[in-house]
Amino acid sequence: MIYVKIQQFIRKFKNKLLLNYNVKSRRKQKGIKLNKKQVRFLKIFLILIILLILGIIIFELNHNKIDSFEECVKAGNPVMESYPRQCIADGNTFVEEIKDIKPY
Repeated sequence: MIYVKIQQFIRKFKNKLLLNYNVKSRRKQKGIKLNKKQVRFLKIFLILIILLILGIIIFELNHNKIDSFEECVKAGNPVMESYPRQCIADGNTFVEEIKDIKPY
């Protein structure tokens, strides 16, 4: 009696597994189908988007580069009150160039 019930339970379980498997495989078949032109267009579009993002990142990295004392001050970095004045940005120290020195 118990053996028969176990066999019935196993059959029901197998049937449920097979039903779930069939439903899942049918769902996969209902996906969007693209032709070759559409796939090629999507690939090119994604590549262009990636290149655009990389270009923006590179531009921003180079755009904020400080190369002189004046740029350092304009960026709002601290200026040491020494003679000549010095500005520190990103671990670099920029010294103010003094051109007009009047003798006594």
